[in-house]
Amino acid sequence: MVTLPDFSRAHYVLSPENPYKLTPPNASTLFMLSERHYASSKDSAAYGQQGFKDNDTFEDPSYDEVFNAIKNAYKQRQAQYFAFADVLDGELQLIKKSFVVSAFSALAVFALTIVCWLLINAVLAGALFHFGAGFLTICTLLLIGNIALTLVFVNLAKSAYQYAGITRIMKFIKRCFG
Repeated sequence: MVTLPDFSRAHYVLSPENPYKLTPPNASTLFMLSERHYASSKDSAAYGQQGFKDNDTFEDPSYDEVFNAIKNAYKQRQAQYFAFADVLDGELQLIKKSFVVSAFSALAVFALTIVCWLLINAVLAGALFHFGAGFLTICTLLLIGNIALTLVFVNLAKSAYQYAGITRIMKFIKRCFG
């Protein structure tokens, strides 16, 4: 039965070939264990044959390999930039469409609210008239009630605006990118 090495005591050293190479760990790192682990392990000889040797060397890259690596890195950055630009364009299109949908829905809600507000005022005026209130009294009470409710809703909208304003979005963008 093969025992696994103790990974909590293992030390990984980056390969001198290319520390940024995206390869599996066994190909891009050197797995080293302390001598105590080799002495205590039953299968140290079997593991020593599998692992890397400390004296492994890599040959120097040629000029063409370095030049191709630089060209590939440039192409990768360029592709990364274009991908970011595509994502940014998609996000901007989504924001534009959401503004249009929000504007139309806000207009629809505003129109519905106006109709409901007028219906409520008509019902209140009819009820007051049914109870014998005069025309001037009905108009005065409805005017005072409408002004009071308008002030309440304006204050509510002002307090909500500080959380949903464009200045908050601009501060967020500056905090992220500035």
